Amino acid sequence: MASEEPCGNVYVYTDESGNTGNNLFDPNQPELWTCSLISTDNIDVVAHNAVEKWRKSVQPENLHATSLGFTGIEKLADDICRLIARFNISFFFVQIDKSFHAALKFFDTVFDSGLNKAMHPAHYQMRAFRTPLVQIVCENIDTKHRKVFWATLLNPEAESLQMVAKHVKSNLERTKSGIAQAALIPALEWAIKNPLPLIETLDRKGESPNFVAFTKVIYHLQDTIGNRKVLADFVHHQQAQYESRMKNAYGALSKYHLKGDFFSMLPKVDLLKDFPAKVVFKSTEESAGLTVVDIVLWLTKRHRGLSPDKFPGCATLAATIEKVATIERFTHAGLKSEVAGIEEQMKQLKSYIQNPD
Repeated sequence: MASEEPCGNVYVYTDESGNTGNNLFDPNQPELWTCSLISTDNIDVVAHNAVEKWRKSVQPENLHATSLGFTGIEKLADDICRLIARFNISFFFVQIDKSFHAALKFFDTVFDSGLNKAMHPAHYQMRAFRTPLVQIVCENIDTKHRKVFWATLLNPEAESLQMVAKHVKSNLERTKSGIAQAALIPALEWAIKNPLPLIETLDRKGESPNFVAFTKVIYHLQDTIGNRKVLADFVHHQQAQYESRMKNAYGALSKYHLKGDFFSMLPKVDLLKDFPAKVVFKSTEESAGLTVVDIVLWLTKRHRGLSPDKFPGCATLAATIEKVATIERFTHAGLKSEVAGIEEQMKQLKSYIQNPD
């Protein structure tokens, strides 16, 4: 990362929706979403009066999006659009499919080349190889065995891990994938024979999707801010269950930036000097920024199929948000898209090797 003097401050406000903790298989909450509002202005200060005016305009004074619904947000939509434009606000969303998260954690547990002696380090550490292998494994572990593995992760048990590994191995043996036969099945066989080294290192407290989403926000800030601006304030909605761990993670990750490409075995490490802010946890009532995020996140999750004729303000606000938003999808569809990108890069590389001129 090029060395350059920071020019100005950045303020971040993050909230989440769909939190079920370590219960990943609640049929009513299959996904966890987070939304981060990012601005060069302190939204808690510059938007305070406007948000208090909104709060007094609703009865009772409950400005939570779940209470407002489309009807209540419609009344505030124009104001929020103006706020986004005036303070050059952008949004970063993380969408996590919880069932997919369980499948991915199975991959990380069983195929970690630092533990599994049958897994080649390049296949686990290099994204160009690892990502397609993750897709193959996720496509060959059903919901029943994802649930079994997740229970095993929370309460490590060798027999259960072996059962899930045997299930995936049986499915892979029926495929015609050469890479599955060469890279994955030997590693599964090793895991079935040697489950204890794999389960003894499990970090149960760090496996929740909430923690994963939080780290993705930090990585996004590293990529977009780096040492170019100073992170002056990072406000996260109250999160009693993971608050202590999030603070520790931020304390570590805010000091360095890991950057790699599809073919890197080890990422490049850059020190960050302009992330001085500590992460602070507040309620929506205490933060104008979090109030805006709560509304934006609720609307973003639900606006598809919304009738512009019935709620024109909501439709305009949703379109405004979409223009200034980035979404990272930690889902099967997101993985499939990433694999397609890798395959395209591999094709380009092959073409260049064959025709360097």
